[in-house]
Formats: sequence, structure tokens, C-alpha cells
Amino acid sequence: MAATREEAQSGRNRDNKNRKVLLGMMAGMIFTAAVLIISNWWFVDSARKATEDAIDSLSRFYLKEMARRSSEAISNGLEQKSGELHKVVYHMQNENISDGSSLQKRLSELRSAYEFEFLAAADEQGEMYTAGITLSDKDYARMMEAAQSSQEAVVLSGLSGQESVIVIAVNDADIPVGDTKVAACFAGIAVDNVMVVQTNENQTHCNLLKRDGTYMQKSLEMRDLSEGSNLFQVLEEYTSFFFFFFLEGMKKNFSRGIAGFSEFYHDDHRDYIYYEPVNNTDWYVTMLISEDLVDNRISPITNRILSNSRIMMVVLVVSMSAVFAVFVMRSRANEKIRLEMVKMEEASRAKSTFLFNMSHDI
Repeated sequence: MAATREEAQSGRNRDNKNRKVLLGMMAGMIFTAAVLIISNWWFVDSARKATEDAIDSLSRFYLKEMARRSSEAISNGLEQKSGELHKVVYHMQNENISDGSSLQKRLSELRSAYEFEFLAAADEQGEMYTAGITLSDKDYARMMEAAQSSQEAVVLSGLSGQESVIVIAVNDADIPVGDTKVAACFAGIAVDNVMVVQTNENQTHCNLLKRDGTYMQKSLEMRDLSEGSNLFQVLEEYTSFFFFFFLEGMKKNFSRGIAGFSEFYHDDHRDYIYYEPVNNTDWYVTMLISEDLVDNRISPITNRILSNSRIMMVVLVVSMSAVFAVFVMRSRANEKIRLEMVKMEEASRAKSTFLFNMSHDI
């Protein structure tokens, strides 16, 4: 009887030990699963932030590169056209132009040859000869003012009905025409002809502005920002209050001829803008891109990371659950075998005791 009690107590001790092992394993698996979930969440969040930072840096680089290329293209285009205008002046200086009619005809020929929007020449008496444009008195005054400008080129809007045209001038033409001389020559260039980057619908937007923010060429068609004739005024009216400090810094950079990058919020959307000065002018090229476009590039990458992470977590949880289930089933099977062996041992012991007692009585 004492042996039987000891065996029963031993069995209970083994059961308690097995339960403790199972509870320990369960606690370990729960802890491991929690660590995996937290680490996976941290990994996904870090990957998402790293992706956003990378896209943000790439967007800045893209805008800067596009603005720089456009600025260089405008500068090179102006330099090329200025050189062509000097060639026009050189040709006419070495020709025998007898009167105003001959000058008018020669201007038309040279305009076609060099593909100017227009050519114009002003003689010493103030008379203007033109090809490709008809000038009013007001237009004439503006052209003469442009000739006296220290800038290599100026942009005149509304010149003879044209929306916007770049005017370059040679102030010391000194072209003999009969009894008088041509004092200054002018050439007109379409703004579009010197812009290397054109606007992509709902993507990037390239604009040409003066340093005071006045549009010279406006291809900005994003929401309400296409309204108005001055970028700074439009931004003050339509963007959030928090952009005020960025806007003031942007104005200072424009006035100093410094390139820069800024961002602003409009209708709960964030937009990025980079501005670059054009050499030898008081102009600026701006490149603008919406965050919506950036988000469209980020979302597939982020979604794929999240999807892969979820799949990995499901696989890990299922694998750990399967291991735990196998362990529990194996433990139960072992316990069942042990109990059967105990019963067999007890039956054998009882049989032996019975035979021993019978033998003793006999």
C-alpha cells in the first residue's frame, strides 16, 4: 500500500512537472510571438520611413536637375540667339542697303533664315522697320526701353498681340542705310522655344518667372495655383499659414539670385518646388511636383513590404503553433504510454503478491 501511495504521488509530481513544462513553453511561444510582431512592425515602419525619405531625396534631386537643365537651356538658347542677332547686324553692316524698303526686305529674309519671331531695326531718326510684327507707338516705346536695358534679354508681354516674347537687342548696330544709320536692332524669340522642360499633365510643372514672382511663361495647372499673374501672390492666397516662413525665404532667395527648394500645403496636399536663376537675366525657372505623384510611386513599394511582412508573420505563427501542437500531442501520447505501463506494473505486482500469499498459505 505504501508503494502504491508513493507511485501515485510520483505520478502527480510528473503531471505537475509536465504542466509546468507546457505552461513554460506556451509562455515562451507567446513571448517569442510578441517579440516577432513588435520587431516586424518596427521593421515595416522603418522600411516605410526609409522609402519615403529616399523618394523625397530623389524628388528633390529630380526637381533640382530639371530646373538646372531648363535654366541652362534658356541661358544657352539666349546666348545662341544673341549670337545670331549679331550675325544679322554684321551681314547688314557689310551690305549696301540703299533705303528703308531695302532694309525692310532684308529684315524679312534674315528673320526667315534665323527663325526669329520678328526682327526690327530703329534708325537715328527714331523710325522703326519691322519684319514679322507690327508695332504700335506704345510697343515702340517699350522696345526702345528694352534696348536701353542692362539685361541681355527682356520679356515683353502683350507685344503686338503676342502673349509673351523674349526680346534681345544690339544697341550699337551702326548699319548704314542710305543717308542715315540703324542705331539698334531687335529680335523676338518665343519663350517656348527656349524652355527645355515642358509640363507633364498632373506631374511636373515648369515655369519661367521674374525675380518679383511675375509669370513670364506659366504652365502651372495644379488646382487653383494656375490663377493670377504672380506666383508669390497666388501662394499667399491659396496655401497654408505655415508656409509663410518658407515663402518669405523664397522671396529673399529670388531677390538675391539664389537657387533653393521649398514645400507648401494646399488643400491638404503637399507640393515641392525648386527654383533656379537663369544666368545673365533677372529670371527664374521653377519646377513643381505634387506629393500625389510621389505617393503613387511610394505606395506600391510600401504595400509590397507590408504584404510580405504579413505573409512572413503568418508563416511564423503557423509554424510555431504547429511545433507547439506536435509537442502537446507527443507529450500526451507519452503520458498515455506511461500510464498504461504503470497499470501493467501494478497488475503484475498484484498478481505476484497474490501468488506469493497463496504459496505461503499452502
